Amino acid sequence: MLPTTGGNTLVYTGTLSPVGALFTTETFTVTSNDPAVLPTVDPTGLIVTVPLPAGWVENAATPLAITYTTTAPASLSATITPSAPVVVPTGIAFVQTT
Repeated sequence: MLPTTGGNTLVYTGTLSPVGALFTTETFTVTSNDPAVLPTVDPTGLIVTVPLPAGWVENAATPLAITYTTTAPASLSATITPSAPVVVPTGIAFVQTT
């Protein structure tokens, strides 16, 4: 995974649920909370590309957020937060499976 550093291009791939679900006639939109960052979404609606301009520095007070939406018949929305902190495991549980 690439960091949110100017010059990098971040790519996110979506997976629909339930398994076997398909988009039909939806329109896809992606926007950034930073006007210098111009994300795009491919025609399938499943690949979001976020090019970060050379020299771009993330605003520490307002971290980068990409808003993804579709229109009917499958109205969906999501927010991509590239610099969200990694959650470190603090425990583990095991169950017998065989």
